[in-house]
Amino acid sequence: MKPLRTLFLTRDASRTGAPRVLLTLARQLTDAGAIQPAFLIRQNGPLIDEFRRLGPTATLETPWPSTARFYRGPVYDTHVFALTARLALRTRGFDLIYANTITNGRRLETLRSLRLPVVTHVHELEYAVSVEVSPASLHAARLATTQYIACSDAVERFLVDRLDVPEERVRIVHEFIDTAGVVAAVDRGALRRSLGIDERTVVVGGCGTLDERKGSDLFVEVAAQLRRSRPDLFPAGAPPLVRFVWLGGARADVDRFRAVARAQDLADSVTFVGEVDGAARLFADFDMFLLTSREDPYPLVVLECAALGVPSIVFAGAGGAPEFVEGDAGVQVAHLDVEAMTNHVSALVSNPSARAALGRSAARKVAERHDVRAASATVLEIMRQCV
Repeated sequence: MKPLRTLFLTRDASRTGAPRVLLTLARQLTDAGAIQPAFLIRQNGPLIDEFRRLGPTATLETPWPSTARFYRGPVYDTHVFALTARLALRTRGFDLIYANTITNGRRLETLRSLRLPVVTHVHELEYAVSVEVSPASLHAARLATTQYIACSDAVERFLVDRLDVPEERVRIVHEFIDTAGVVAAVDRGALRRSLGIDERTVVVGGCGTLDERKGSDLFVEVAAQLRRSRPDLFPAGAPPLVRFVWLGGARADVDRFRAVARAQDLADSVTFVGEVDGAARLFADFDMFLLTSREDPYPLVVLECAALGVPSIVFAGAGGAPEFVEGDAGVQVAHLDVEAMTNHVSALVSNPSARAALGRSAARKVAERHDVRAASATVLEIMRQCV
């Protein structure tokens, strides 16, 4: 069977979840000879070279002062068509468009005259859509989309219940990772060595951008509550027996949260590392992962930690993570119940055998249910059905 000539649209080439999922999927399907990919990316980013290694790639970078007018006007349409034509010359045309986000409405509207089927892979929930997508762009995406892929049950419910998408046009493919790749790349001990953390210290991990949606403020609050409720874990004049470590975040945000930690006398027990290349290689040094997101469609970090035997504590009702954690790969607490989250951190700090049992279950589940090899076969089936 001929490979599908696929034009992938994605918002950026950042290290955030959606672009990384796309890279993992496109790499798997390209290596299998199932697709011939090309990428039209709105904004540049640190993963751009990885996209280029897979296929012809173009970016829609524009001067910031003219961005708003540019995206609304005919010059934008001409620019998108010109870049798409250059990509199509490399692939000898396209069989379908694969939009890796629901925020692609403006580009899909521009390309509708190509009369190609469109698969829209949705990695967003209500808050992100309300902040990042204009009503006109959302309407255009809905008009153009042939078939939706939802990355979690929560996203599927959002599409059907809030955006009135017919249920039969949505397929759920839970977020996925290259499990073997995550395990092979691990650099065990590197994080502890770089921060001078003793092997006996329990490390509570966090990861992601430092913003309200990710709940980085709640991460600090859990540490503060644990210090108040378990002073034995923070002996005076000695290193703390538990260390909270957050990977990721822009430089200005890292500085801001370091100041927050100092103001609460937590500088020795809460560390904000900042942006890390290939952060997943460090996750094996976590003893547990704390997902403090107020909303998160299906965070890859929970799956990557699980692949390394690290359980997660998550908020129920915050997105897709509870669908993985269930009752055996970590702990769910009521949405935004920081006290309950603190209590479970305290319990797991004192119970290494419980942490290990949850971690073993998490590793088994991610290998069985969230590996790219199985997920890509389902996605390819959806793509072929649309064509």
